[in-house]
Amino acid sequence: MLSKSRLWSIGLIIGFAFSLLLPISLTYAKPLHPSTEMTYIPSMKGTLDLRDIPEENKKLSKTLNKGAAKTHSDKESVIGRDDRTQVTSTKDWPSAAIAQIEFKQDGKNYTCTGFLIDRNVLATAGHCVYEGGNWSTDIKVTPGRNGSDAPFGTYRGIQVHTTEQWIKSESPDYDYAAIILDGNPGSTTGTIGLNTQYKVGDADTVRGYPGDKPKGTMWTHDNQIRKISDHRLFYQNDTYGGQSGAPVYHSLNQKCGVCAVAVHAYGVGGDPDSQNNSGPKITQEVIQNYNQWRQMQSLH
Repeated sequence: MLSKSRLWSIGLIIGFAFSLLLPISLTYAKPLHPSTEMTYIPSMKGTLDLRDIPEENKKLSKTLNKGAAKTHSDKESVIGRDDRTQVTSTKDWPSAAIAQIEFKQDGKNYTCTGFLIDRNVLATAGHCVYEGGNWSTDIKVTPGRNGSDAPFGTYRGIQVHTTEQWIKSESPDYDYAAIILDGNPGSTTGTIGLNTQYKVGDADTVRGYPGDKPKGTMWTHDNQIRKISDHRLFYQNDTYGGQSGAPVYHSLNQKCGVCAVAVHAYGVGGDPDSQNNSGPKITQEVIQNYNQWRQMQSLH
């Protein structure tokens, strides 16, 4: 049975010298009334008009660097032959809605991937915002990055949200998060939706920024869903460190459009059978959490 939750937030301020101050919101699950359940959040096409990008966000792009790719102990994996291909048309939707994240954690530089689900809300993996007792700081998000080109500018993360389960036990089942940005790139890039409707054998795509490829380049691989557990999806799309937080998506639900069915987070070591990559699947609980995080941005 699908679990249900209603969230309440505790705001914390974690400051580091020379780093961006982030109000960090921890979340706690409570019963949710069935009438609020949703099975999808639809995707949205943006204007893709580069004239809409504020000058300050264009300037921030010049500060980007090559941090080490953020990897989890269960390394994200190329399975067999490497079938990834480079995405060069990153100004087109839905690639425009996929972003590289640069950040600091425990004083070290890392990169992850995320995807816009609202005009200023980025979905990503939980370990990209918190891991081992350390919150991420100095977060920079660049949608549609293509090497040294940042067509939609770069944005700072001003709030991060993740689940109580991830913070307390770092359970892979709850390894997802949201970053609230200081601008609205999703209005231009478009967004990727969230969808709870999927089954084994469905086609899927994982697209993001692997750390083993040239700096800031986007790569993609199409495959299919191999296995589904209570909280996670398993697939054999090739990935690598730096792609944590990438959307696992398809467009099989016409009402939803291009929609994520999971948030990529783990390699074969995260699969009990050690054959698949995996990530937390999109459920009604996950959608409710993301909806709550989207609404909470006006409270800080």
